Amino acid sequence: MAKCSNCEGVGVVPNRAFLEDGPLCGCGLPSQLQSGSCGTADCDPVCKVCAGLGSLAVQYKDCTWCDKPQPQAKCMRCSGTGKMRAYLGYKEEEARRKAVETHVFQALKNQLPELKTLLASIDRTYEDKMYRYYHHSAKVYQLQDCTNIMVLAFGRLAPEEVTLNSRFMAIVNEGTGKVFEMDHNHAWSEHTRPMVEAFLHAKYFLEQLVKYGEELDSAPSLLPSGWASCLYLFDIR
Repeated sequence: MAKCSNCEGVGVVPNRAFLEDGPLCGCGLPSQLQSGSCGTADCDPVCKVCAGLGSLAVQYKDCTWCDKPQPQAKCMRCSGTGKMRAYLGYKEEEARRKAVETHVFQALKNQLPELKTLLASIDRTYEDKMYRYYHHSAKVYQLQDCTNIMVLAFGRLAPEEVTLNSRFMAIVNEGTGKVFEMDHNHAWSEHTRPMVEAFLHAKYFLEQLVKYGEELDSAPSLLPSGWASCLYLFDIR
């Protein structure tokens, strides 16, 4: 079977939307971009390999990304138009993200003593409150207060226009705002496990922020996994 020259037959090519050297099409090669591929005067850059079809919503015999497109295939980025106008603002987007990261990092440095105090407090209550989940004790509901306090602390690190990661906030919303009722005892895990999950996710982010607030002198270009997670928390990645 023939192998794709771009991905060696793996069918999975790095697919970042923003690179220094231009918009990236579905084949993963910004060097393959050219103008005027679709024959119109205002055509935006499209890919020479996949003719602007990019990340195709079908499977191919040899390669998911770059084999000969089927006639009915449409690009998930450009809907078959061959245009990538939505990705041409990558430099502005990268500049915005860098500004947010700089703000978060400086705020982290400024608020590091308070975050360390908060983490020490969370660590003291962590052992007991996790026990309460398995002990079937209503005191586990107190985890919600801990989670909310950590979320508020994260919010103070971000610029006003930045919201926390939507996946994280979905976990938080499912695991907070609950009041104990007697019938919860009959479906204990259903009611209390989301509280534990939300608490543990928040605790993880607090630990990473404190760790890298202490270790880093500036925002790194090569990202440790923990710091990369922190960037996801503020939707910078």
